Amino acid sequence: MYLRYIPLVFLFLSANLLIGQTKKVEKNKKSKAVSPIELANKIYLDNIRTVKFHPEGLPTAEPIVNLNSSTKLVLRFDDVDLDVKNYTYTIKHCNKDWTENDELNSFDYMTGFDEDLLRDYSFSRSRYSDYVHYTLVLPNDRIQWKLSGNYVLKVYDDDDEKELCLTRRFMVVDNKVFIKPEVRVAFNNGQRRTHQEVDFDIDFQGGSIQNPQAQVTATIVQNAIWNKAIVGVKPLFIKNDQLGFNYQNKIAFEAAKEYRFVDIRSLDNRLNFVETIEESDQGFDLLVKKEEPRAHKNYFNSPDADGKFVIQNFDHISFRRLANQIFVDTITAGRDDLSEEQLQERRNLTQLVDEINLDDQRRAEVEQNLSAEYVLTYFTLEAEQPVYGGEVYLFGELTDWRINDTYRMDYNSEELRYEAEILLKQGYYNYMYAFQKNSDKKTQNFTFEEVEGNWFETDNTYHVFIYYRPFGQRYDQLIGYKGFNRFSR
Repeated sequence: MYLRYIPLVFLFLSANLLIGQTKKVEKNKKSKAVSPIELANKIYLDNIRTVKFHPEGLPTAEPIVNLNSSTKLVLRFDDVDLDVKNYTYTIKHCNKDWTENDELNSFDYMTGFDEDLLRDYSFSRSRYSDYVHYTLVLPNDRIQWKLSGNYVLKVYDDDDEKELCLTRRFMVVDNKVFIKPEVRVAFNNGQRRTHQEVDFDIDFQGGSIQNPQAQVTATIVQNAIWNKAIVGVKPLFIKNDQLGFNYQNKIAFEAAKEYRFVDIRSLDNRLNFVETIEESDQGFDLLVKKEEPRAHKNYFNSPDADGKFVIQNFDHISFRRLANQIFVDTITAGRDDLSEEQLQERRNLTQLVDEINLDDQRRAEVEQNLSAEYVLTYFTLEAEQPVYGGEVYLFGELTDWRINDTYRMDYNSEELRYEAEILLKQGYYNYMYAFQKNSDKKTQNFTFEEVEGNWFETDNTYHVFIYYRPFGQRYDQLIGYKGFNRFSR
């Protein structure tokens, strides 16, 4: 009688074995999918929105700090899931090519803990948009870095087997060289109207390097587009304490044009390039004014933020408070008539006023991030026919400087235009229309040439990083950094 149960037992064991193998395959697939790109700037979960990472008080600056300086980096992001997560974070030291440095242990490059909980969060206070806003300040009393170089900040969801949520690059500079850059018209005749060439010299200021050809390299980045960075550039010539990087055609970038922008900092009033704003029971819909391709239009110089965005809410009282800071004149009146004790009292008063204004600014920034609405924003780009051989995408910091299917423009053959609807948080946004060939799918290769065009006079921001690894050293030192514009404004 027991024989009739044997097939059932066998079926049960086989099913469990198959389920276990399936789970193992799925787990391996998951870890395999993130490992090659986890050291880039990337968001991995759909519930994570509006990530900003920058020096404190400078929302359009790159996350670059000097070694042993007091400058803090601030990470902000929203989770549109309504529950609070156990997010943890860690930092990893990287080589100059952004591969993780496996020659160093964590205690070699940082003090404190290997990882820590992200404790600072608040719930949104907007009318329609529900989200949890998280903030992290680095370094802090639990995690600090000790070495110069490239770093990656990783944030995980501890509630889901340490699932990777987002990664952000940042750089710590130990300035030991002086960089003298120049942006000029490209040397190649075919690129003179469309590209910009970057040349620079570095001065060791009395220092010396035994073998600079083998030990020194440069990375050059246009705006914040790391996917188009020119890396591993070695000095072309060496003269005394100076290294020259004056190549012809090697350090050349598409010039593009000034970034487009839309101002959605107010939902009570239509600001720049806003066509209509409609409010419903679900929230706000906003239509950006119709746009046209600029590939065959002349260059027009207009101020921009080189692709960045800033979260602000003009309709909230905290913004108006920012414009009314306290001011006490403790400098101009009667300094010669005051004793040292009175002068010290005035200095203390100045410091107190500065602290009050700074705290007020921080509180206002928090209020801005919590009161801002998420707005369904409609973009339209007129085109009598679709661009042949590829797809058009919105591009900028709002897309993480990446080609992302979330921001792909769909062609409407009846209206003869490209269309996209994107959920954006209230703020000021720069963006561009990028084109990617079908043959470049699943890569980050793209161009601005087809839709925006390139013009050599465009005012781009460039970043030069100088890396140095002496013989026997286990990491790439970042010994120089310079950020500069095509033109001074």
